[in-house]
Amino acid sequence: MRTPVVLFSLFLFALQVACRWQPTPGLTWDYQIGGPNLSRDVRVYVIDGESASASVFSSLKAAGKKIICYYSAGAVENWRKDYKSFPSSIIGKDYHGWPNEKWLDIRRTDILGPIFDARLQLGKQKGCDAIEWDNVNIHIQDSGFPITAQDNLNFLKWLSELTRSFDLAVGMKNNGGQASALVDYFDFAIVESCAKYKECQKYLPFYNQGKAIFAVEYEGTCTGPVSYTHLRAHETKANL
Repeated sequence: MRTPVVLFSLFLFALQVACRWQPTPGLTWDYQIGGPNLSRDVRVYVIDGESASASVFSSLKAAGKKIICYYSAGAVENWRKDYKSFPSSIIGKDYHGWPNEKWLDIRRTDILGPIFDARLQLGKQKGCDAIEWDNVNIHIQDSGFPITAQDNLNFLKWLSELTRSFDLAVGMKNNGGQASALVDYFDFAIVESCAKYKECQKYLPFYNQGKAIFAVEYEGTCTGPVSYTHLRAHETKANL
């Protein structure tokens, strides 16, 4: 008598996955965190989930674009609307180079849960198709908290489940050192400067599973959003 229950559960799981957008390799995209240029001839836009206006979302949706919304997970900026929701007990050291941003104690998911839940609700309402959570390698940062690699893994698995519960795809930002352990929990990856630092190979687990890797280089011969395959070739050439 238990078989129908198992089959029903599997059906619900399959339905949930089907409702969530799965970015695929080869999609054209642009990184527009500072303010979207809506004239770009690309399929995917990455924009700030909080600051982008409703008109930006509606314009992108009307043009058939997919929208990845940026939010910070491991750090908090003091100009965000929900900044006062973060108690001082979980706010750590300054994020070096970013004076208005501080690291968070990611172990306190009991506190972060309601805050991130509210962000995801807003993002879903505005029209996000996916979420890019930034600053997710806290275990290698001088955060002011004794965050271990396992703490970081636990946090990101929890964050992935929370995001997917809204039928939103979830992307891993950088954190290539934990890609193998996290590839099953994330639908795509966004990587910065992997050719510059010769670390594109760390994201092979995503590549091997046919998941999109949105790669961006900020200087050098690879400038701006480019394909992961191109970056791997560039990195190999740079190593010769």
